[in-house]
Amino acid sequence: MPNGEQKILEKVPEYKIDIRDIRNMSKDEQQEEILKERERMSHYVFKTDEWPLFEFKALQLSDETHYLFVGFDLLISDGTSTRILIKEILDYYNNPEAKAPELEFSFRDYVKAYEELKKSEMYEKDKAYWLEKLGDFPASPALPLKTDPSNVSQPHFKRCSKVFEKSEWDLIKRKAQEKSITPSALLCTAFAKVLAFWSNQPHLAVNLTVFNRYPFHKDVNSIIGDFTSVMLLDVNLKPDMAFWDSASAIQDTLMEALEHRHYDGIEFIREISKYNNMGTKAVMPIVFTSMLFSMDKDEKSVDLGD
Repeated sequence: MPNGEQKILEKVPEYKIDIRDIRNMSKDEQQEEILKERERMSHYVFKTDEWPLFEFKALQLSDETHYLFVGFDLLISDGTSTRILIKEILDYYNNPEAKAPELEFSFRDYVKAYEELKKSEMYEKDKAYWLEKLGDFPASPALPLKTDPSNVSQPHFKRCSKVFEKSEWDLIKRKAQEKSITPSALLCTAFAKVLAFWSNQPHLAVNLTVFNRYPFHKDVNSIIGDFTSVMLLDVNLKPDMAFWDSASAIQDTLMEALEHRHYDGIEFIREISKYNNMGTKAVMPIVFTSMLFSMDKDEKSVDLGD
């Protein structure tokens, strides 16, 4: 909606998947079309006031094989919701007669329940915890930039990736376990080390995404929606501190912050902006997101066919 709120439509038309037949192309030409379509969808901006805020498209590669593209706006779905969606698609693909679960609690109900939570003593206690940190909370890392972000009229994101072999990742996890460090805290520490190096700023703040789902109802873990909130992490990388000691300190800070997560980090960022007279400047643009949660066997696969 124009005011930023979401609206659940009573009725929507049947969604039709756009299918393009490219069976007459060579394998190389098909691969080129796949990459071209992925590039288009990965940078497509949905009109937020028009349904749908998602897109499914298929390229028919052969009589037996289709290549399915799925895109959706993260305004309507977070990481956990994506897993729920994929699982429901797989269930329906494997059993077209399957019925989606009937939910007694909607995302709207959740939002209203959270607004009530803000009136609680627990929320006020967590708010006080964070506001006490305003005076000496570190700034976001001041990284060297090619240009001021305000000069960029059409942002274009590039994905950089590093793939670990399973044996390498198992070794990393084993080392972390020996030090009683979670994989997420380990990677966050490595990320913070890189930020500190390039900003020449050992004391800095990192913006963390937290997927909160408060148990307001038994159906909460089955709802698709954007439950993402943010939490700021105070990182102090002392020069004489070894990597694993830094990781332990960051994990302790993270655990303490999670104990006070009921006060939304967005509100804290607004308070930081006001306290430091930052106006419309991006206050905490550097974000760390970890998707390293446990995954059940049936949710690991996104293979929609043989």
